[in-house]
This record gives sequence, C-alpha cells and structure tokens, in this order.
Amino acid sequence: MCFTGKYLLRIPVAIAVFIILMVCPVFSYSSGSKKEVQRIKIGVMPLVNLSGSFLAEEKVGNVLKLELLKSGRYILTDPGKVEKFLEMERLRCLDMVSTSLARKLKKELGIEGLIIGRVEQYDSGENPEVGINLVMIDLNTTDILWSSSLAYTGEDFKGFFGFGKVSTAQELSRIIIRKMVASIPEF
Repeated sequence: MCFTGKYLLRIPVAIAVFIILMVCPVFSYSSGSKKEVQRIKIGVMPLVNLSGSFLAEEKVGNVLKLELLKSGRYILTDPGKVEKFLEMERLRCLDMVSTSLARKLKKELGIEGLIIGRVEQYDSGENPEVGINLVMIDLNTTDILWSSSLAYTGEDFKGFFGFGKVSTAQELSRIIIRKMVASIPEF
C-alpha cells in the first residue's frame, strides 16, 4: 500500500497527536479552591514497651515519627524536648496524661496534640508478631481525638504459595504504623 498526497500528511500528524497525548498530563477543571492541609504541632511520648523485646519501643517509636512526618499533616516537636520535659517532671508513667500535665505540655512545648502508646507485642521469630496501641490527645481539652490498636503476624499477609509473608518484626511494625497514621481523621 502506498500513501500519497493528503494521506501522507495525516500519518505524521497522527503520530504527533499520539505522542502529545501520551506525554502531556490530562488536565481537569478545578474551581481554584484547593483544600489546604492544616498541620498540627504534636509531641510523641516515648512508647511503653510491654513486649519484653529489647528496644522495641525505640524501633516502633522511630517508625511512628517517620510516618507522621511523611503524612505531611503534622509538625513534630523535637523528641529531645519531650524527653527533657519528662525528666524535669520526673514522669515514669508514659501512657497516661493528667489534665495538669496536658496543660504543662501545651505551655512548655507549644504543642496542640500528644501521642502516647504501648508496644504490646514485638516478636521477631520465624512468624513475627507485632501489636501496638496508640492514642492522640487534644491538649486544649484533654479529649481523646483518636485511638487505634492493631496487631498482626507475618503470616497475616501470606497469600498463595506463601508469597507476601512479612518476615521481620520491623517491617510488620511499619505496616501497622502506616495503617494507624492513615486512620487518623483530620481535625
């Protein structure tokens, strides 16, 4: 088949249109009122380790702080300031907050919310097990804004022929924390 005349011009135009459509993003109409995410300044208390696993609270706490930052919804106060505050107040019980303590935290650290929690389970055996409880408290009212409790084993993610099994407690804690952070409603 031989292309001549007017058909010869249509082939490069069709190719050009195809390339433009593949390369350029598709635009949609927007009213211009893009919802701005309000970032809340919060503190994260050191987690209480009830798992019996050495340093589980630090491992899970670091993942929690990272995922909160990655969400883009929170400004985290310096963990060193939180720890210094706890030392000055001589606090030992880290998974409860009284009204007076909430007021002091708000005043001293300039935070609006506080996350407290526990690592209930952290077993890195052949079938790792991780269980985490978290609570977010509004320091203005001392109301509980959100709470979540999740526990999984590595085999909970196992599919056909054993594929998908999570093999480490660290990865399992990442999965749990991501789900927990994603479940926090906007305030």
